Amino acid sequence: MNSLLHEIAAADRDLVLPATPEHERSLRLLEWARVTALVARHCRNGLAAMRVRARRPYVDTAPILLRHLLAAELRPESERDVWPPLCDVTEAVALLERDRPRRLDGGELIHLACIAAELDRLRVHFLAREAVSPRWCDGARQLAGQEGMTATIGRYLDRDGCVRADATPELSRLRRVIRDGERGVRAEVARAMAAARERNALTAPEPTLRGERFCLPVRAGAKSLVDGIVHDRSASGGTLFIEPAAVVQRQNELAERRLDAAAEEERIVLELNSLVEANAADLALSCDFALRVDEICAALRWSFAVDGAVVVPAAGARLDLRRARHPLLLSRATADEQGCVPLDLRLPGETHVLLVSGPNAGGKSVALKCVGLMVLLAQSGWDLPVRADSTLPLMSKVFVDLGDDQSIALSLSSFSAHLGHLAGFLAAADAHTLILCDEIGSGTDPEEGSALAYTVLEELADRGATIVASTHYSLLKAAVGDHPEMTNAAMEFDERSLRPLFNLRLGVPGASHAFDIAARLDFPGDLLERARKRVGEARFQIERLLVELGARARRLREAERAARLDADAATHTRRELTRRLAGIDQERADLLEAARGEAERFLAEARRTLERVVRELRVGGADGKAIRYGRDALTRLRERLPGGGAESPPATEPACGDWVRVPHLGLTGRVAEIRGGRITVNAAGMRLTLTPELVESAPEADDNRETAGTGDWRWSTAGAPAVHEIDLRGVRAEEGWEALDRLIDRAIPAGINEIGVIHGFGTGRLRAHLHERLAADARVASFATAPADQGGEGRTIVMLA
Repeated sequence: MNSLLHEIAAADRDLVLPATPEHERSLRLLEWARVTALVARHCRNGLAAMRVRARRPYVDTAPILLRHLLAAELRPESERDVWPPLCDVTEAVALLERDRPRRLDGGELIHLACIAAELDRLRVHFLAREAVSPRWCDGARQLAGQEGMTATIGRYLDRDGCVRADATPELSRLRRVIRDGERGVRAEVARAMAAARERNALTAPEPTLRGERFCLPVRAGAKSLVDGIVHDRSASGGTLFIEPAAVVQRQNELAERRLDAAAEEERIVLELNSLVEANAADLALSCDFALRVDEICAALRWSFAVDGAVVVPAAGARLDLRRARHPLLLSRATADEQGCVPLDLRLPGETHVLLVSGPNAGGKSVALKCVGLMVLLAQSGWDLPVRADSTLPLMSKVFVDLGDDQSIALSLSSFSAHLGHLAGFLAAADAHTLILCDEIGSGTDPEEGSALAYTVLEELADRGATIVASTHYSLLKAAVGDHPEMTNAAMEFDERSLRPLFNLRLGVPGASHAFDIAARLDFPGDLLERARKRVGEARFQIERLLVELGARARRLREAERAARLDADAATHTRRELTRRLAGIDQERADLLEAARGEAERFLAEARRTLERVVRELRVGGADGKAIRYGRDALTRLRERLPGGGAESPPATEPACGDWVRVPHLGLTGRVAEIRGGRITVNAAGMRLTLTPELVESAPEADDNRETAGTGDWRWSTAGAPAVHEIDLRGVRAEEGWEALDRLIDRAIPAGINEIGVIHGFGTGRLRAHLHERLAADARVASFATAPADQGGEGRTIVMLA
């Protein structure tokens, strides 16, 4: 048994949310089937899609972690759109699970062989990736290869599933005998046709086949003119199909040989069936492995589609959702999230109950469903459409009461049904239970309903359950505000447009805004005024205070957000300036050190030259005064300390693989490509595209490396090149920014004003990250997507300040 597949199968069987009526109802109310269908849409196999749609959340952390670990092993390559080679094994599984007495025909056998070959490709794919996918590799290592079975079936059957003529020596002999026999029969039939034609006995110019036997089409009135056996006649009765007597024996023998050949073919097919039967268990295991790979790949594709984050639920963790997006709303929203407002919801400290209030159609029910779906998604081992710092508790029970469950057949009113569900929750709730209840205590007198709802919430909180409920009852809001383990939250409302904002504000209750919504719906003004008077001035003032409090809180949050953004920008600028100053100081020191070293080398050479001249002068009879003059000149030369280095080597045409310098950037690298008058150089982790005049040959040496020029580089005062380009395709977002950051650091002192950045299309994550960092970088004057003829959305042009 494959240990990886066994572990997953055991968890799917034993560690999932129990299939109780309460849980089935909860999954239905949360529309869990629609969410799993969104993930299943990314499967390549029909069977894998069925498994995903039937997914039940786990109630244990181990299988959740396993699924995330398996996905993590596939993520690096999948982010570059490299996926394991998958094929649809649905038909293969059906064939392997068939009733055993039914044999597979040739077409089914060749189909199984093709699938087995694809499964071998998948196995080899993971065996070659032990370093990056150790768990998948271990699972693949426990699979049996199907090369022998595939080769055997391919040797006996052609691509259409027919037995090959040379499958066995006996079949080859029989096929040769049949061909020779058919040739002799055709010759004899041709002679019989000629004789019958002379007697004017035929109704057609060619013989015909009746049950694989050649017959002559003879007029009914001329049958006495042709000696033979009548096999058939035409619908009109005017033609008889007569087998000539001269070929009866030959065709009898031919029929026997055909029967022998068919028996040999049947024997071959039965042997191949036995071969498949012997390998059926291994093949079924390989199919199951492929389906598990497909499930994990589908979960990854879903994650990429919703920009998901890994959130592993843990026992004792707090419910804290950051920027959570309802998956069903997200599937209908546009790419910029219009129509899907992210939800921030958390239970602070020791809080067990969150009571959400606010206007009708303000998003309370959607918020409750979003919480439930995030828990189910997380406990299914799938990524969530949330911010990565979200946390969730591990739940063993999920109870939901949403909507109207009144039943005429059961004589249940809405309130009775609601009470029945609450009673069921109370009977089963514990510290690992999530309860979502819409309009708790509604359907009866507000005072009685509030008292009943509060008592239920208090009891559930005492048991340690986690409850998110909604209400319009003011008494219940007030009571919850006084309980240490309960807190209020409000769905925000725009008083100016009289429309809900779908944002959740923690810590304060929300007003229902019934009168405001009625006014927006053109309800008669005089009736609204009368209704307000009936509510009472005190109640009306409380509602107004809640509204004003909400508006002030919203303004404070916006001011706080703006201040935080300003502070972050200032901090980033300060760090950037500090880093740049440190870099400039280091480069200045490097420049001085390089200049000093060059000067010392120059002086050493000058000293050697001068000493040689002095020796020559001495040999030639020069006096001491001339010698002292030469030494004084050497001293003056040392005091001047010239910083110039050697002249640049003459330009040569580089070739792919050559080491070259990029003087104005202080880089050394290797030529990767020469195309269209431009040279691509790999240097210091960057892939640069330059014009030829900007590079010079570097001396070939064993210690050449791609360097950032810390040794013997120099600045160039020549004009900036027409093209400076860096290719970041295939790298991670942060690595890409680090490479671009280094290039900008070197480009600014070199007088370069424009850089081209190739990031490709892909998922768009690299492009978005680079644009975000560029927008906050004081060194960048502007940036924009390249024109269509220069790379379009796959390339960004950066203008430096």
